[in-house]
Amino acid sequence: MLSLLISIQFDAIVDLGSATFQVGHLRKQSAGNLIDAIINTESKRQSPTIIAYDGIQFYAGEHAQAYFKKNQGPIFRRFTNDLLEPLSNFVNDKQTPEIENIKGYQTVVLITALMNHITHMIGGNESIDLTLIHSPSWDVGELQGFKQAVEELPNVKLFMTLPTPAAVAITHFSSRMKEYDFKKGQQVIVIDTGASTTEVSLLNAVQNGNETEIHLIANKEFRAGGDHISKCIQENFVTPKIPNYSEKNLKLVKRVEDAVEKAKIVLSAQNTAKLVIESALGQYKDLVLQITKENVEFCTETIFNSSNVNKLTTILNHVQLDSAPMFLFYGGSSRIPKLTNIFETAFNASIQKTVNLDEGAIYGGGLVAANKIPGFKLVNKFVVLDEQKPELKLNEEKVIKLNPNQKTEFELKMKFELGEFNVSEEKFMVTVVNETTYYEKDEKGDKKKKTSQNLNTVDVTYSKISHKGMKLEFQADVGEEEPLFVYTCELQTADLDSQSIIKKYEPKKGGMGVPAKKMTEIKADTKKYTDTHTQVMEGLTKYTENEDYRSKNEPKLFLNFSTDATAMPTLVNATLQIINTETKKAENSGVLFTPTCTYKYGKRMVDSKTVKEAAKIVFASNAVMDKRSLFDNAYNEIETILINSEDFVQKYPAAEVSEGDHLFYKNESEALETAIQNARTHIQNLPSMKQCTEPECFDDRIAELTKLLKNIQNIHTQVTTRAETKECSSLTQTKFKSALKALQKSLEQANNFTNNLTQFKETMETCVMIRALEIDDEIIPMTGEEENDVQKMKKLRKTSDKKASKSEQDQAYFSDLYYLYSLQNANITETDELSAYFTKGMLKKLKKANSDCSFLNSTYGNMQKKISQNNQKEFEEFQAKFEAEFQNRPETTCEEISNKTKNVEKEQQELDKKVKDVRSETDRSRISQTLEQLYKQSKDYRRQMNLVNAIKENAANSVELIQDEMKLNVTMADVAKINDKLQTKLEKVDVDGLDKLIEDLKEAFKANQTQDTNKEDL
Repeated sequence: MLSLLISIQFDAIVDLGSATFQVGHLRKQSAGNLIDAIINTESKRQSPTIIAYDGIQFYAGEHAQAYFKKNQGPIFRRFTNDLLEPLSNFVNDKQTPEIENIKGYQTVVLITALMNHITHMIGGNESIDLTLIHSPSWDVGELQGFKQAVEELPNVKLFMTLPTPAAVAITHFSSRMKEYDFKKGQQVIVIDTGASTTEVSLLNAVQNGNETEIHLIANKEFRAGGDHISKCIQENFVTPKIPNYSEKNLKLVKRVEDAVEKAKIVLSAQNTAKLVIESALGQYKDLVLQITKENVEFCTETIFNSSNVNKLTTILNHVQLDSAPMFLFYGGSSRIPKLTNIFETAFNASIQKTVNLDEGAIYGGGLVAANKIPGFKLVNKFVVLDEQKPELKLNEEKVIKLNPNQKTEFELKMKFELGEFNVSEEKFMVTVVNETTYYEKDEKGDKKKKTSQNLNTVDVTYSKISHKGMKLEFQADVGEEEPLFVYTCELQTADLDSQSIIKKYEPKKGGMGVPAKKMTEIKADTKKYTDTHTQVMEGLTKYTENEDYRSKNEPKLFLNFSTDATAMPTLVNATLQIINTETKKAENSGVLFTPTCTYKYGKRMVDSKTVKEAAKIVFASNAVMDKRSLFDNAYNEIETILINSEDFVQKYPAAEVSEGDHLFYKNESEALETAIQNARTHIQNLPSMKQCTEPECFDDRIAELTKLLKNIQNIHTQVTTRAETKECSSLTQTKFKSALKALQKSLEQANNFTNNLTQFKETMETCVMIRALEIDDEIIPMTGEEENDVQKMKKLRKTSDKKASKSEQDQAYFSDLYYLYSLQNANITETDELSAYFTKGMLKKLKKANSDCSFLNSTYGNMQKKISQNNQKEFEEFQAKFEAEFQNRPETTCEEISNKTKNVEKEQQELDKKVKDVRSETDRSRISQTLEQLYKQSKDYRRQMNLVNAIKENAANSVELIQDEMKLNVTMADVAKINDKLQTKLEKVDVDGLDKLIEDLKEAFKANQTQDTNKEDL
């Protein structure tokens, strides 16, 4: 039995035996079955493990079974038993011509084809991890061959491997953990009878911490199973009754095999079974006979006779003396009652059938895999170790037992000559950043801290031990003259990882080098490397020269190994340390060596070239399969449309003419008849054409079929579209015309609106003056007529000194603005003298007006652009086109008219919005009042400033000015008092402070008058 676990977006599992396989997936949940089944294309849980090959393309599983019914020759079965054998050993007919181009390959081709099918069955483009549950008789060479085969497939990796009996034992134990004493150990013998082999395995289950270890102790194999019993039934009770029976008649052989297999299933529960073999007696006469349970028992006893079974019972020699092993029966042939009796008698024990044959190894293998996959919460955790695996040796010394997915450390006592080592000085370069801090004054005169960076490079030196060349040669011993493989490693001293040190101290973001203050730490880290190498070299020297030191210390090389999913070893690294023989400890972490290793494979290993050639054959099959699928689809479409064409002609009778208001014209009918005849002729000629063996050939065939199909489809489409258009044309035309009228009306209204924009024009006259001041360079650029007006206005400005101070420039804005305003308004006579009387608020209002002008002009421009670039003419021409068509042969579809209607409606909505935006902006805009307001404010501030100056100077007219401005009755005495109180404010007042000062003066005058009134009352 062979099983595979596949971890993709969900974790999937495949139970693959020599006769059938099943696909499922692991579920990450706390309760219930760990496995969910995935059904095949025939909606079945089980698929046959067979491969068919037609000389071009591989078929696997249920697809191969379908092919088997038509051609029994190029069918491959039972090939999972021997992965390194020639594939021709497993074909039904070695002489079949289909396999001629692959006859010389190993079974790895079939494995690749089968796994290619299974990964496609699972689906998706995610990465796939496989855990292989294999026959216990498979060696590392077969596993490594399987690994190479599956990893040639896209996004596939072998995750782990374990033997079938271990998976079966785990399935049994997982639901019975409290029934056994795993601390002491529980031995179990698994009898696995499959289609072509019977495996008897001894295992020991032992608790180790929070895991239960399943150790495979020994295994006995008998190359016989259910197929041999079936063959015996055929030869003794069926084929003797068929006249002229021959193994060369593959179709008849297949019918006999199928009939016997069905009878065996019936006889597992009944005493007799009716067997019918069609046309077995010639001239379409069927063979009908009875097969009895006695017939099955006879063949079972014949195949599993005492001599053969006794060879299997020698497994008991490996059982512990104080142990009473339990027995488990598994495999498809375990359903035969007689076989159970035979093994129970041979082992003198009761054999349990607790493991469901539908999940068996899948469930146990799933538990082992889930233990290594993040995200699974398991109550019981299992690990599998195979004690039969070969050992990796170094000079006959055991290094590691080659079990999958292991990690171990091996101590090697060093034998060396001191001259083999030397210490060299090395260096690496660091880019150092030096920062300098200084201060600069900003525009306000405040000091600001600044930093400048200077880059330079610094060399950091360190000491390193080097070796002239340390070479280790390992080999895997399998008890044959030639080792399974030789693993040779050359060790070189690992260099200082300077880049990691530099990265450790570089800034996390935006750094161009290491800050100078971090160089001390970099040198300290580097010194640790130097100190270690120096100390080890000193130890090697003392060991060579000092006998007392040599008696207390010993140089050792610690080799760190790991194994992959097939148990192939990898030397990860090696560390040289001087170990104190008393404390068993080293002075430091030691000198690290990095290995460069190569494999030399023996005859039981598959070379990579063979695997790649196998994958190339499978990929070529995939390419043909994809093209063949497209070809079949095109062929089916042709057949379907040829059938439908008869109904089409009846539904749409052709007219006698080729013009006028008709659905199906005469010339179209003639073209359709020609297209149909061409397609039928091509379909009839296809069987006589040369068979396609390359994707390019299929491309040409598909292109021809597609062309023939289009010729018919185009005419069908023209007529059916015309019929649909007739039905929907009235409504769609009406909607289009209504939409076009609405657009025409909106255009007319828009033009009327632009011709009557009195308020807008007044606003824009103000904007021209404001824009001419060039207040903000980032404002939306001007275009067209406005730019011309602004340029003319600029030339009328009195000031344009951009180098003036900010306050001078701000005053210049108002000086030019009032001057330009006076040119437009005869009532404006004061300009220059008023320009000094402005506040920050007035300047802000002026800039706001400038910005509003830009936005308003942009809004107006968008509207004008929409009006000038409308598609009214295009839409009117489209209407004239379809109106003319519908009088004769309509070609414009309702869908086209509907889409055009949407375009008309969209354009009308956009136009209306543009007009609405201009109207809204014009209505809410106060730009036209801005100049008048600013001019008035400047006059008011000048008047107020004159008042303040008069009060400050106790001028004779100050009383009159106060009475006019504040509406208060005051005297010169009042003015004098106020002057004393507010003298400081009066001296320092500017335009921005006038409003506040005037209010203060009002309050002061009122307060004085109140005090005077109170005195008079007293």
